[in-house]
Amino acid sequence: MKASSGKPKRKPGGQSKLTPELQEIICGHIRNCATYEVAAQAAGVTGKTLRLWRQWGEEGREPYAQLSAAVACARAQAETDILAKLRRLDDEDLVTPKTASALVRSLTWLMETTRRERYGQTITVKVEEAKASLLDILHATLTDDAFPGAFAAVLQALESHGGEVERDEGVQGSGAIH
Repeated sequence: MKASSGKPKRKPGGQSKLTPELQEIICGHIRNCATYEVAAQAAGVTGKTLRLWRQWGEEGREPYAQLSAAVACARAQAETDILAKLRRLDDEDLVTPKTASALVRSLTWLMETTRRERYGQTITVKVEEAKASLLDILHATLTDDAFPGAFAAVLQALESHGGEVERDEGVQGSGAIH
């Protein structure tokens, strides 16, 4: 089987499925806050196809470069529309506090899920207890009798990758990582 050259696949003698009309349909869905996957499917192409087209566009290939720029513009328009709606909630007399709260929650959810890199929440999980338990298991398993120096090597490797190791005095190769 011949390896792919990374060039756009076309039917022999055919043209790309990407037309100005299809591009506008995709961008319209993105302006309505659809994900790339959903926008592609709604336009009749696969998410994989849209990803490839965008990749080729970022490489400067036409007509995909036009698509890539149009998709970026549609995404920015969707984001600014949501932000404008959030700001207008204070100005509109027809919005009750209850409906305003629901709208804010909905629009915030939309921003957090469709623009995760900018508006999504980041959760940091500490796994101190899990690391301590793992080290206890390793210490019990990698005894110096069976594996001379193995546990000390594990601790050294962990330290060299940014972990803080507290060593118990008088016990060779013992430690807890933080």
